[in-house]
Amino acid sequence: MLITNLPAIAGFEISAAHGMVSTTASMTRHVLKTSMGGARSAQESGSDGFSAELEEARKRAFAQLKQEALELGAQAIIGVSEQLHTVGESGYMLLLSGTAVDLKKAEPVELPQLQPQVVYVQAEAVAAEQEPEIIEAVVRDNVIYPQFARA
Repeated sequence: MLITNLPAIAGFEISAAHGMVSTTASMTRHVLKTSMGGARSAQESGSDGFSAELEEARKRAFAQLKQEALELGAQAIIGVSEQLHTVGESGYMLLLSGTAVDLKKAEPVELPQLQPQVVYVQAEAVAAEQEPEIIEAVVRDNVIYPQFARA
């Protein structure tokens, strides 16, 4: 299953949206509890126990998110947001949410080849008292490329 924080996946179109999927994992400095039902002492892991428990909570939360999307019949989860919130003095809550979708291979799009356009634009005046000079510019792909100053 594809899981991304992006709103779309390159080369694919969304063929169906199954809705939002989300899960949480809560932990304190001493005990980790997840929506999967596990509980463990972070103190057993030593001084780096909190980081290790947080990473474990992330893995479990992503597994739960994936399972929820699979139950909806989705092929991917897009727009995944990962947030860590403080709860009280020593508690933390990890929240994951995204949109469960079906994907189909995107059809290649042929873009017409546009000829460059020549336009005239006003350049900024060097000093407030000066009249702005007119310059010629070429526009390609919505970008203005100045060419030269007109006398």
